[in-house]
Amino acid sequence: MWQVAYIVIAHHTWRHYGDQGLLTNHYPGLKMLLDYFERNADAATGLLDTACYGDWIDAGNKITPPGSVSAFYYVLAYQYMHDIAAALGNEKDAAAFASQFDAGRSAYHRAYYNATAGGYSAVDRAPRGSQTSNAMALAINAPPDAATRKTVEEALIWDVQTLWQNHTSSGIVGQAWVTPMLAAAGRGDLALAILRADTVPSFGNMLANNQTTLCESWSCNLTSPSGSSHNHIMVREGGGRLGVGEGLQGG
Repeated sequence: MWQVAYIVIAHHTWRHYGDQGLLTNHYPGLKMLLDYFERNADAATGLLDTACYGDWIDAGNKITPPGSVSAFYYVLAYQYMHDIAAALGNEKDAAAFASQFDAGRSAYHRAYYNATAGGYSAVDRAPRGSQTSNAMALAINAPPDAATRKTVEEALIWDVQTLWQNHTSSGIVGQAWVTPMLAAAGRGDLALAILRADTVPSFGNMLANNQTTLCESWSCNLTSPSGSSHNHIMVREGGGRLGVGEGLQGG
């Protein structure tokens, strides 16, 4: 769901530089894009979950359903549009976006949470839910209560620490959310362990191979790109924020 970049870029540019004029100029276009997403959402699930790439080139070989990535950014777009509308003083739109965000995160929970596993998008290779799906769910506060959130945090911690031995299984999308959500769960030490790792899959392994740019794939090196780019934008979102936007936190 790369199209959501329009909303993400507008939101983050404003957050970093305080340029509300940019928001004013682009607000009609941003609303039109979100309207387009709404028209194409699944009426049965309440989510826009059509996708192709998903969590691109994850280390776990596509353990995160591609549709869950699109659904996550669809819900996140409502959070960002709430922030933008509120900044512009459009209280009616801000209230509507807040309501749609709440409905979206509930829909995400219904669609992807596995109560038996205690995590989101559980499969054989991610028995308590994939790192990316659990981190995305935590980022939009999809768990409906504190107990469920704690369960999901524990699942994320277990997967990183035990199943992946202090490594991440995430791809290009998940990288931006796994470490912040670990830090939010009080495990900044584990987030740091991921960043300090120097064996595949890790950024440290790229450094150990004397690479000066980021690979698209965790397994590429100086002599073998493994079918991917040697110079790629790897962490594309996150925005330096943990969880949902101001005034939207629920659960």
